[in-house]
Amino acid sequence: GMPFDFRLNYGRGFHRNATVVAANLSPRDLTRNRRPTVAVNGHPASFLATLVEQRRIGRIGPWLNTLKTRESAREEQIDNLGSSTPETGVNPIAFFRSLDQQLEDEDILIADGGDFIATAAYTLRPRKPLCWLDPGAFGTLGAGGGFALGAATARPDSQVWLLWGDGASGFSLAEFDSFIRQGMTPIAIIGNDASWGQIAREQQHMLGNLVGTELRLTDYHRVAAGYGGKGLLITRQDQVASTLKKARRLAAEGYPVCINLHLAKSDFRAGAISM
Repeated sequence: GMPFDFRLNYGRGFHRNATVVAANLSPRDLTRNRRPTVAVNGHPASFLATLVEQRRIGRIGPWLNTLKTRESAREEQIDNLGSSTPETGVNPIAFFRSLDQQLEDEDILIADGGDFIATAAYTLRPRKPLCWLDPGAFGTLGAGGGFALGAATARPDSQVWLLWGDGASGFSLAEFDSFIRQGMTPIAIIGNDASWGQIAREQQHMLGNLVGTELRLTDYHRVAAGYGGKGLLITRQDQVASTLKKARRLAAEGYPVCINLHLAKSDFRAGAISM
């Protein structure tokens, strides 16, 4: 379903003699920038399901084992990065591992941000299809509040978790007023490192300065409380599990909740294309 856009280097990442199979609902996107060897104009999920039914495991078994080995090695690497305990703030990987342990089958994850959200994408596992919602390929900031409203309306029996970067939260934090007025109870988590972190890391490396990337360690939990919600603060890893449980309890009592999560600086995504 992914077109040959900037994420795939417009198709140039594949050898010109490689056999490329693509499935896409859009006939235009199917051949945009590069024409695949086999072009399937249809739903990618249906295509994969049919492919699985027709596979011959003896032929692809070694390939699958290679993929599993690489995936396990990557997961181990992420776990090692998440095992460090910073002097101040919370290790973002460790936080998401803790959150992942508390997710329930019907929970919905809304993602709105940069570095914080990209880290979440590596470490959180939605329990079902249609339980992860983000702004898409271009990462358009500010969609989180509206997405949470929509998800809570469409699935009133599901717990909505709204993951915000601290910069991104500024675009729609005022939707806490809407949550209160509409009786909605999402749990928002703001990853607060007082920075446009995804930009800052690469800007410092490329340009040698942090101009325009620094934010304040704002009391976002107090802002949410001012709208009538409940605000919680996490500054240490040993507060994470109990605070997440408290947030879910408050949501069950009818309050939208904002967790202000003080993050430690992280180089987990160093080298990612961000600017």
